[in-house]
Amino acid sequence: VGNRVRIVGTMQYYENGGVWEITSLTYWATDPTHPDNLQKLDEGIEPAYPLMTAADFVSGRVTVEDGDELLTFGCAALALNASVSMEGLTVTAASMNTSKSSSSYGALTLTCEADGYAVTVYTAALYDADHTMLTEEYFLGKTVDVRGVVDIYHGEYQINVPTLDGFTIHE
Repeated sequence: VGNRVRIVGTMQYYENGGVWEITSLTYWATDPTHPDNLQKLDEGIEPAYPLMTAADFVSGRVTVEDGDELLTFGCAALALNASVSMEGLTVTAASMNTSKSSSSYGALTLTCEADGYAVTVYTAALYDADHTMLTEEYFLGKTVDVRGVVDIYHGEYQINVPTLDGFTIHE
């Protein structure tokens, strides 16, 4: 977070998750500026996290005019792959990937609620200051504010929060 990068790879459809991903990333240490390299271009960039309500995320719609036609889009769909923030989410359910053979071992899926709307928050494995992996109990029943990126998994929009810094927990 905060780095501007160039990512070069192959677009591939990940059927298990129902999403597109970039694979086959390359880096040649002997030629770090090669145009096909994964490369950090800049750092210290402050990402924008515009505030979105749970209501807008779940059922908000935007209508735009395209010539003679009116097109309507869901707010989450328009925010796909963009950073957002959301406040006042109560974690009502949580599950953890406990398969040690999985690349997403320790990942958490949090079902959150705000104003009667359910929002899913996903995060890779997170660790506290003592390097202990956080479990469902760390978040369950708490109210959180999140900063993350809107993505889609199995056709459902969610907020992917990549680091513990993306959470503010209200005790």
